Amino acid sequence: MEVQENMKQNLPHTFAIIGKQRSLELQARTAEEKEDWIQVILATIERHKQNSETFNKAFNSSFSREDDHLPDSPGPWCNQSMDSDSERLHERKSSRKKDKEKQTCKGCNESFNFTKRKHHCKSCGAAICAKCSKTLDNKTSRVCPECFEASLSLENLGVSEQKRKAAPERQSSLTGENCLMCGHLQVQEKGKSWNKMWVAVTKAEPLVLYLQSSGQDSKGARAIPLPGFEVSASPPAAAEKSEGKHAVRLTHTQQTLLLSAQDAEVQAKWIEVLSRAARGESPTDSSSSLTEHRKSQ
Repeated sequence: MEVQENMKQNLPHTFAIIGKQRSLELQARTAEEKEDWIQVILATIERHKQNSETFNKAFNSSFSREDDHLPDSPGPWCNQSMDSDSERLHERKSSRKKDKEKQTCKGCNESFNFTKRKHHCKSCGAAICAKCSKTLDNKTSRVCPECFEASLSLENLGVSEQKRKAAPERQSSLTGENCLMCGHLQVQEKGKSWNKMWVAVTKAEPLVLYLQSSGQDSKGARAIPLPGFEVSASPPAAAEKSEGKHAVRLTHTQQTLLLSAQDAEVQAKWIEVLSRAARGESPTDSSSSLTEHRKSQ
């Protein structure tokens, strides 16, 4: 696992945590806060590596001592028959193999047996007993104490915040004082027909755009994280129908979304708020929650 700094003009103060199977991109509010996060994460990764190395050395050393005490020759039974020698040698090899297969718990260093079952850490693969293991939020993944602490540290460093940005907690109402801007707009996506929808940017989640096809509450509303989108005024000529005369274009990789306002003034206000959110800036409380827009609709 490693930490890399990202240089994105539209998303300042970002950095990424790169792992073998997944990566995570985080954004700080300032350059100083970003540097503090990076230092703490690097220290956590280094501490986890040291703990894993210490356990591996102790585990390998334990097997080496057991091998040193096992005799290489039959010794006491050298004068017995060949059949007896072969049987006993086979027993000694089987016993030696079982000794090698024995493992001790990473937490308490006790050997596993019929009553003390062996589990494996889902993060680092270390052998642990049920008493010493910890479970993550899903209650099904067992991890060793070191990996559990590392997981908690990453959550405290902003993983939970990043998840909230990807799947934001929704307001019970997408109207009035809960919103920076809201109102009915004509919406077009993937070149399909225009649909009238309730569109809102809330104060609690100013970097998220909500689309609601029925009603004005958050239940069933579609949430679109705005950072990384390109926001622009869609040229009137590009629209096949009158709905696109005052449209706002949102573009991100292969996704394009058109929001059509009733006039140029409303269009400009939406462009201002959406552009700030796309840059990762929290929009200021706009003087219009589009009350006039709602009445006219």
